Amino acid sequence: MNRILQFTISYFGLVPYTYLLADLYLFRSIEPNIILNIIIFNTIIIYTFIGAIHWQWQHKKSTVLYTIHSFIPSLVSFIITIITLLEFTKEYIFIYLAIFLIIQFLLDFRCYKDDKIDYKVIYYLRMPITSLLCIILMIPVLFDYS
Repeated sequence: MNRILQFTISYFGLVPYTYLLADLYLFRSIEPNIILNIIIFNTIIIYTFIGAIHWQWQHKKSTVLYTIHSFIPSLVSFIITIITLLEFTKEYIFIYLAIFLIIQFLLDFRCYKDDKIDYKVIYYLRMPITSLLCIILMIPVLFDYS
């Protein structure tokens, strides 16, 4: 598949977040708790998918780092799903998600650097999308939506 098309599709993954934030602050047609849950669950899907990408590295180098790096997002996502369903404070969950996304990005950067994989994926896709996603997650934490 064409690299530009892949990157474009990846960036379109931020469109639901834009709509949900617009509804949370402007339109107010959906209950805020539902919007926050959708944002959390959508981020969990993305976070788990990022971890699943690294299963291929286990075949290249069988190291503990690669194994943990590919498994941790699934485990963290499961735990965040449970605490979300138990109605923990959404703002804290957003902060934890942003922290885990940043940690995942830093580990990805190291793995890409070690394997000498195409830098464009990191600099034009992972870094901007992770940054934007973390900013999006911090908006409900920093600005009152009630």
